[in-house]
Amino acid sequence: MNTVVRDLEADLAICEATTPGPWRQDSDGYLIAANSTHIADVVSTEEDARFIAEARTGWPYTIRRALAAEAELLRVNVENRNLEAEVDRLRNEINILQEQLEQRRCSA
Repeated sequence: MNTVVRDLEADLAICEATTPGPWRQDSDGYLIAANSTHIADVVSTEEDARFIAEARTGWPYTIRRALAAEAELLRVNVENRNLEAEVDRLRNEINILQEQLEQRRCSA
């Protein structure tokens, strides 16, 4: 599988620069329009026309969700690193306290 990394912010800007949605198919299924604005004639299939019409609102929504998920993942990763550092600090403190306790036992 060939993975292409996309710039989601740029993709979202492309979506938002188009004629405002929602877009719709005409009754024949091959014309894409937004309100009374003609967007495109789709000469291939009704399924293609539906995809184009739905993509106008679907893709921006999906891209925003992906960006939010990436931001949340970053936040959780930072929190995880901070917690790992705290665990290391506490382990070191336990080791020091155990050594001190052992020294006191030996002194008694």
